[in-house]
Amino acid sequence: MLKIGITGGIGCGKSEVCKLLKRSGIPIIRADQVAKLMMNSKGTITSQLEEVFGKDIYLPDGMIDRKIVAQIIFSDESAKETINKIVHPHVIEYQQRTLDRLRKAGKFEVAGVESALIYEANFDDQFDLIIVVNAEQETVFQRLMKRDGFSKDEILKRIESQMDLAEKVKRADYVINNDGSLQDLESEVKKLLNWLHNKTLN
Repeated sequence: MLKIGITGGIGCGKSEVCKLLKRSGIPIIRADQVAKLMMNSKGTITSQLEEVFGKDIYLPDGMIDRKIVAQIIFSDESAKETINKIVHPHVIEYQQRTLDRLRKAGKFEVAGVESALIYEANFDDQFDLIIVVNAEQETVFQRLMKRDGFSKDEILKRIESQMDLAEKVKRADYVINNDGSLQDLESEVKKLLNWLHNKTLN
C-alpha cells in the first residue's frame, strides 16, 4: 500500500483535493482535524497545554480557545514550537497506527494523510510520496478573504508562519496547481489518480 502525504499552503485547496481523492476510494486521515480533536479531549495534551499556557487557553465549556491559539501560533515562534512539540508526536503516532491498520486490511492500494505541516513537523519520511497543492498568492488572498473574512495582513501572517510554498513545491513528488475552477481541479486530480495507479504497478 502506497502511503501518500497531501500538503500545501493555506488556501491552496488541499482539503478539496482530499475530498476528491476520498470520493475515488482512497482513505484520507485529516491530521489537522485529529490534532484539533486531541487538543479538545481531556488527557495528556490538555494538561500540558494548560501547564504551559494557563487555563485561559480553554473556554469554559472545555473547548480550546481557537482565537488564543491563533494569536500564539501566528505571533510567537517559540510558543508555536512548544504547541507543536506537545501535539505532533501524538498525531504522528495516530497516523502511523491508522495507516498500519489500513495496510493490514489489504483493501487499499493507496492511503493518504492530509496535513498542512508535513515538512514543518519533519514527518515527510513517513510517506512513500508527497503531493503538494499549490496556488498563486493572489488566488489564496481571494479565497481566504471570501471564505474566512481575513484581511491581507492576517493572511500574510498565516502564510509566513508556514514553510515557503516554493520550497514545498521543490521537495514534492507531485504538484497540483489549483488556480482555476473546481472542474479544473477535478481534471488535475484525475491525472494524479492515474499517476498513483501507475506507481502501484511498479
